[in-house]
Amino acid sequence: MHRGDRICLYMFKFLAKALELVTTSLGFKMIILLNGSINSGKTTVARAIVERAINFAHIEVDSLRDFIRWMPLEETIELNIKNAIDVAKNFHDNNINSVISYPLSEDSYLYTRYHSRCKIQQAVR
Repeated sequence: MHRGDRICLYMFKFLAKALELVTTSLGFKMIILLNGSINSGKTTVARAIVERAINFAHIEVDSLRDFIRWMPLEETIELNIKNAIDVAKNFHDNNINSVISYPLSEDSYLYTRYHSRCKIQQAVR
């Protein structure tokens, strides 16, 4: 194993322990948005979190497109983001943390961040 790979492995283990502390010991529920360009490692990081941290689900927005392949790609983006938020809310309501990965534009990122927060705050009330 290369030195860089060992460092990454230790970082993921540390991150998993930190997430476990925040979610389990302190009782927080989380939705993590992983954003970045295509092939930047979002899915790899999300899978590493889910494999090492307790009680996390990975929502890959691209996979939601499989339900509506017949629609043009441009028309599915907003719908897939909305679906990812609803899935994360459902997990949140059932005490499951989420990691959402998708190459979001700035507008889509802000939309996702705002609406996931609003839906969860409504659920808490």
